[in-house]
Amino acid sequence: MPTIAEQARATLKRLLELQLDPTPDNYRRIFDSLRGGSAEPAAAPPPGAAEWSQALRRLLDQWERSQAGLSQLQKRQQIEQLAALPSAQALWPALQSLLDRWSALPARNGSRHGAPAADAAPADAGDAAAWRSCC
Repeated sequence: MPTIAEQARATLKRLLELQLDPTPDNYRRIFDSLRGGSAEPAAAPPPGAAEWSQALRRLLDQWERSQAGLSQLQKRQQIEQLAALPSAQALWPALQSLLDRWSALPARNGSRHGAPAADAAPADAGDAAAWRSCC
């Protein structure tokens, strides 16, 4: 039988693997699941279709956004880590945590956040002539 210190260490490692915040609720849930108890508290209902739909929209928005310090390769690797999770119960909090981290990152310098403006029109010949005359 592992000691309480070994169980606590295993719990913290699992929280890191699942990329969950070390909140008391997450810690208790993982600790209990490693001991063979319930893996999910009874009060937390599973996310429904509306929540998954909103999360997918948010994922696409953050995927297209250019964050400082985060490359497309890093995003792809983090999504692959999510895909390797064993269940929807593990996936949901990990996805929410990932999206919160991506959202908190500032946009890269010179990048636009979101879609191009609707009123953006291509440069006309007058703008091109002004540019050529100045340089």
